[in-house]
Amino acid sequence: MRALWILAFVGCASGPPYQLSVHNSYEVGEDPTIGVAIAQPTQEKAVLIVTRPDGSTVRQRVSLGVARNNIRFGGTVVDKSTEVTFTERGDYRVELRNDNALLAKQEIRISVDQLTQLFDDSEIADFAPVVRYTRSRGLNKQQWKTYGALYEHTLRKGVQIQVLIEDPGDALDEAWKQYKEEGTLGVIENNYVRFRDRNGSVSASWISGKKIVAMRAETLDDFERGFIGAFLARFPSKLRH
Repeated sequence: MRALWILAFVGCASGPPYQLSVHNSYEVGEDPTIGVAIAQPTQEKAVLIVTRPDGSTVRQRVSLGVARNNIRFGGTVVDKSTEVTFTERGDYRVELRNDNALLAKQEIRISVDQLTQLFDDSEIADFAPVVRYTRSRGLNKQQWKTYGALYEHTLRKGVQIQVLIEDPGDALDEAWKQYKEEGTLGVIENNYVRFRDRNGSVSASWISGKKIVAMRAETLDDFERGFIGAFLARFPSKLRH
């Protein structure tokens, strides 16, 4: 009986009291979801810290009161205050800390950067990018990345245009349905686009190669032609009348 008790004790003690796991693979512009596993939950609090290659950090509070918890960084709403976790390629250190004590650690290597290839930091028709981000999107069993940027006019403060570039691959036809249904076919800069003008929302979208380009603003006055023209020149529409 004593031998069995010793074996049981060794078995319980062999695993680490805290473990971190990383869900999915990530690119520049994304925010991670970190799994936290706790062998013996307590009422204490901790903090999950992600340290970027440049030394800057982002933090999320963690409750140690449950055995398993998924901590999501970032948010669903994109505005000027949005701060993405993965800002560049490189190694990111993830630490779970409690009162400055290190409870667990993990590393994430970010090696893919499609975001800054699609949206650099240059101005376009007096609009400058204030936020750039990457999101994962799924439809049925298909998964792909959506790349976004929020631009603000450099002279007319508060005037913004949001641009999305979706890369759905084989799911292009399915992904395009929502854009096709929300607008009528029009011509801008000799390109056919799906255009919609409603109270409080103006949008234009089109297919370029195997990508979907979509942009949205509040009013038609905000939707400056030079801005759309720059993207149509880089991503010509393959839509036809």
